[in-house]
Amino acid sequence: MDLLSFEYEGRGGRNQPTESSMGSLIPFAKKFGGIALPDNSTHKHRIQIPSSDGSRSYIVAMNNRGGADQGRWECGCPGWVRARGGVRKPCKHLRAMLPTLSQLPGTQSHYVGF
Repeated sequence: MDLLSFEYEGRGGRNQPTESSMGSLIPFAKKFGGIALPDNSTHKHRIQIPSSDGSRSYIVAMNNRGGADQGRWECGCPGWVRARGGVRKPCKHLRAMLPTLSQLPGTQSHYVGF
């Protein structure tokens, strides 16, 4: 599973969406014209947002794989996925959303990585 996956694993496992976890994300998703998605095995706080011209959609989510990237916000847009020189910089979606996303419960310490 990855950032772009719309599925979640298992029943009752750590990836099972709960009303409380989805509920806190919904107002943040709506602020950006997006929708809240359930967590999956690699990402949490997943939000599907429209592209600036509305022709595509991307998923912004917090990395939950562990390691050095744990807690880093990521985007499924080409600007973020195709990092130049192997260095990932925040795309325009992340630059616009990070100040708001850092207010999500339990994410204050994760406003890092860029």
